[in-house]
Amino acid sequence: MDNLLKYLSDHFGGRIAVSGVSGDLLVWGERTYNGVKLLGLSFNTPTTAQSRTVHSDLLLASGTLMAQRMNLPFIRIEYPPDLDINPNSILIIDGRQVKRASAAATIQALLGTSYTVAGTSKAVNRSTSDPFHVWAREAMPLKYVRTDVDAILYTQDLKPALLIEVKRSPKVPVRNWEPFLQDIRNYYISDVLAKRSGLRFTTLNHPYTNVPVTDEKIVGVFDIQRVTLNPEHIQFTKELATALNLVTMLEEKISH
Repeated sequence: MDNLLKYLSDHFGGRIAVSGVSGDLLVWGERTYNGVKLLGLSFNTPTTAQSRTVHSDLLLASGTLMAQRMNLPFIRIEYPPDLDINPNSILIIDGRQVKRASAAATIQALLGTSYTVAGTSKAVNRSTSDPFHVWAREAMPLKYVRTDVDAILYTQDLKPALLIEVKRSPKVPVRNWEPFLQDIRNYYISDVLAKRSGLRFTTLNHPYTNVPVTDEKIVGVFDIQRVTLNPEHIQFTKELATALNLVTMLEEKISH
């Protein structure tokens, strides 16, 4: 788990759900001339995952609710750890066993597309050592865009309220870092997802990859307000905060 998300998890406990702990919440879209059209969401878990956790239950419930609010499909995908290298591997998609050779078409059908040119753009937000992302880069349509939801923060009564994206920058000081335009489609799809599903969207930046995040560590806090692709522009406000103050700031964001 990312060191900053671990710090936030220690403070918020069961009110923050983090992707990658026991499953990933993915957002799927397709490229359009001037944007990205949302196609749906999926909750992906490796077949080797441990039993369900608070994180997975919250992400599953949130994905279901967000998809319902946007009237989009929500897919459950279980994949084997050798999906990227074993052509005979089997996935479980919405409870049904599907051979790897048919998996891309099955997912496309559930998302309402039928593209024939495969090979997506580089996966974002997660290392491509993830076997599902490695496979999807080759097998899913070229027009597809997908991104992981890093974390969701919930209100006291466990309603999803804040979409959180974390960017690590060990080589760029927090005071200097700003969202990269090369990641703009990622920001765009997350911004659209948040607005359409009734959540706020924030990006957190930190350099602490090899050391734990403690109360006094400085973090960049970006309130993403508007993202456009033509022209390419990310409108945001930026604040610097200690990790301890960040907890208070995030609490205030979801209480308004």
